Amino acid sequence: MTNLKFLSVNVRGLNSTIKRRNIFRFLRNNHYDVIFLQETYSSKEMEAVWKNEWGGNILFSHGSKHSKGVAVLFKTNLDIQIDNLEIDTLGRYIFLKCKIDEREFSRFNVYFPNDMK
Repeated sequence: MTNLKFLSVNVRGLNSTIKRRNIFRFLRNNHYDVIFLQETYSSKEMEAVWKNEWGGNILFSHGSKHSKGVAVLFKTNLDIQIDNLEIDTLGRYIFLKCKIDEREFSRFNVYFPNDMK
């Protein structure tokens, strides 16, 4: 049984092509299996571009082009079965229950700023 590498990081926006590609390269070079990103500033219109640049599957909860948004990135060829998925429509969280290499995981990727009113 192989150890899996998980990472969670606040990226503070990935709309810049250069920044996004650099972060994706860093993640691939460090062999992370599942990555939880916060403050992606992602949009539905850019999903295909991001997935193509990443090369693997991505789950999105979009915020706006200037705030919010979370995503879960999976390494290419990762054997994953998603059993339960809840995606917030406001770009605040993704709840994921899945099996990776026959091991069960429940993960919650959440972004709540500390200045919420």
